[in-house]
Amino acid sequence: MLNRQILLVLLLCGFKKGLVNVIIMKTNCAKCGVEILLQTSNDNNGLCMPCKLKVDSQRTKPLTKKLKKRLTKLGYVSDKAIKYFENILGTEGEDSVIRYLDLEEESLNLYHKWFPCVQEYEAKCRTELLLPTHESLTGLQLSEYRILKEKMIAFRSSNDFRVLQIPNKVILLKSTIPGLITAKEVFIPKLKSIILLLSREMNTWFDSVYNEDDDIFMWAVKCWWLVEKAEKEPKDNVDKRPSFCESILDQAPKNINYKTFSQGLQWGPLHGGSNKELWKVCGEDMEFYNFLNVSCY
Repeated sequence: MLNRQILLVLLLCGFKKGLVNVIIMKTNCAKCGVEILLQTSNDNNGLCMPCKLKVDSQRTKPLTKKLKKRLTKLGYVSDKAIKYFENILGTEGEDSVIRYLDLEEESLNLYHKWFPCVQEYEAKCRTELLLPTHESLTGLQLSEYRILKEKMIAFRSSNDFRVLQIPNKVILLKSTIPGLITAKEVFIPKLKSIILLLSREMNTWFDSVYNEDDDIFMWAVKCWWLVEKAEKEPKDNVDKRPSFCESILDQAPKNINYKTFSQGLQWGPLHGGSNKELWKVCGEDMEFYNFLNVSCY
């Protein structure tokens, strides 16, 4: 901490770069020779991060029959999954593997507790509002269907799709009517534990049905594909400056109607991401206009 404070003072006082470089002590990786920070060397037994990760990946240890049995019960049966846990066993020890499995087993119990409940709720919603087929869609709904299908197929082919394939997780997907039709066509063949709900139905589930203290991300992953009317977000009392989204909306021609497309994925309180686009309405069709934002957390 003291070194950081000294460095900050030097930088603020305008000291020359050469003097700063003396204070930021460096050395070389013991394996590949690349120059690294001395602190990095101390933290990684003299290695740079790439070399440390490579060494760690080679430190595997065979799993015991008991651990393999627990992994099989949780659905981790692929060679890749087994190798991953063998690596944890070799680098961090058996206690780390056991803690991980304990957490996964708790997630599995919550999965079995809540999946039937949300399935029942979804069935009730579809009884009250039966989804049409995509052949019956017309006008803007048909255009929305085409846009969402293209986006969902692209997502299915991306690395992000692996998040929806995590074992023992319910996929809670919210969208519009064209979006639910599309999701049924694109995702149902690939994902068994998926729930498709409209935004208002999802809100009702969380407000009126799911009132437990169980952490939602222990047993579920949230995702959404939405097309909505373009509106400015309300400003808070702290930051009065226009956001990038507001600037784009302000610059857009006013004689055209706009809609926003947004998609997102969240599998933990601080794990997820989303993006948002602005589309202009052209009669019964929609055309891409501009990007609005991309966020990762």
